[in-house]
Amino acid sequence: MEDTTIIYKLPEKRRIWVSIILTFFGLGLPLIYCGRLRPGIIVQASLIVIYFLFIVIMALIPEFFMVLILVFVAISIFFVFLVLNINLTVKTNHLKIPRLKRTWTLIILVGILSAIADEGVSILVKGNFIEAYKMSASSMENTLLVGDYLMATKDVDPENIQNGDIIVFKYPGDPRRNYSGKGTNWIKRVIAIERQTVKIVNKQVFVDGEPFDEPSTVKIDLYRILPHYSDRYQWGPGNRDNMPEIVVPEGKLFVMGDNRDNSSDSRFWGFVDIKDVIGKPRFIHFSWDSEKSRVRLERIGLRLDN
Repeated sequence: MEDTTIIYKLPEKRRIWVSIILTFFGLGLPLIYCGRLRPGIIVQASLIVIYFLFIVIMALIPEFFMVLILVFVAISIFFVFLVLNINLTVKTNHLKIPRLKRTWTLIILVGILSAIADEGVSILVKGNFIEAYKMSASSMENTLLVGDYLMATKDVDPENIQNGDIIVFKYPGDPRRNYSGKGTNWIKRVIAIERQTVKIVNKQVFVDGEPFDEPSTVKIDLYRILPHYSDRYQWGPGNRDNMPEIVVPEGKLFVMGDNRDNSSDSRFWGFVDIKDVIGKPRFIHFSWDSEKSRVRLERIGLRLDN
């Protein structure tokens, strides 16, 4: 007699530790792992939209408190989904929900597509909205210190650049600037804008004949003043402490580092084209003192656009 018993093979057991690991790669991936393809895709797509909205908010409200709020929201979302994914894994095993065919293929595919979309959003954001920078040189001490991490907005209107502004720009002397817009990003303070005159007398900077309003953080050694040792005007080290009066051309900026005795700037290599300005630092969102191996808590949240 033929055996007509139907043997039902239970789906493979879903592992909690696998769901936890997948959560770190994408909040929706554990849903796919547990057989919920459509909800998993929706969650992954929603994360990309949320990421973009976070960046737009940062560009519109470049304040340190907003960074804290967004970080808190992001961490909260992660832990909420972590708990939900763990509960879903337990529920899936308890109810014996059938698994998807080619589960890991779908997980990998959705993960790769999400990563590509995230990278696309990052490129869009960095090109148009906001970008983070790290100070790796001492040319802006004591305003900016080595190890300061800056948040800069990129919605710079050339008409609104004023004396005293701190700007991010493409270094004019970098040969890579001729290739697809590449080049080194530098940070300096605007001393004079187009059509203004600039001169330096014994380290005192004059703009349009008036002393430049120096910030209190400018670093100057008043005991070592170098003369202008050239009979004719030219860019070079002779302009460090004394420089003849010059006129800033149309569409150009004259910039200097706040660490005046240790800064490579317009005194040495000339003007910055306004078109090369790519951003304005707004605040310090993190600062690390590598010499003392500590976080500079007192610098976190420091505004730079006052």
